[in-house]
Amino acid sequence: LRNSVESFLKRENLNGVKVLVTERGVVVSFEEELLFESGKIELKPEGMRAIFKLSEFLESLKAPKLVVEGHTDKIPYGGIYLNNLGLSSMRAVAVATYATERGAFTKDVKAVGYGESRPLVPNDTSEHMRLNRRVDIVVETF
Repeated sequence: LRNSVESFLKRENLNGVKVLVTERGVVVSFEEELLFESGKIELKPEGMRAIFKLSEFLESLKAPKLVVEGHTDKIPYGGIYLNNLGLSSMRAVAVATYATERGAFTKDVKAVGYGESRPLVPNDTSEHMRLNRRVDIVVETF
C-alpha cells in the first residue's frame, strides 16, 4: 500500500505530502502550508486538489478504515477554536468532510484532533514546529 500511495503522489505531482508506515497502518501526512493558512480551518485550493485526488485514489483501492488526524505545534492558539486541540479537531473535520462530500471515504472514517500531544519531532525549533503542524490520513491496515 505504501508503494502504491507513493507512486500515486509522484505521478500526480502532489508536493507537501509524505507517506509513513506505523504500527497502525499507512499514514499520508499533509503539511499545514499545503492545506491551510495559519490559524484557519478553510482548505486552500491546492489543499482541496490534493485531498480530492488522494481520497479518490484511496477509495479506488477500497481502503478499509480511515482516520483523519489533525496536529499542531506547541504555540498556544487562542483564536475562535479556543486552543490547539480545537483547531486540530476542526481541521481534521474539514478534511474528512471535504472528501466525503465529494463521494470519497464512503466507508468507516473518523476525524480526530490531537493538538500538540503527538509531535513528529520535538517542538524546539521553528522548522520542527512546522513539521508538527499537519493533517494525517491513516489507512488502518493492522
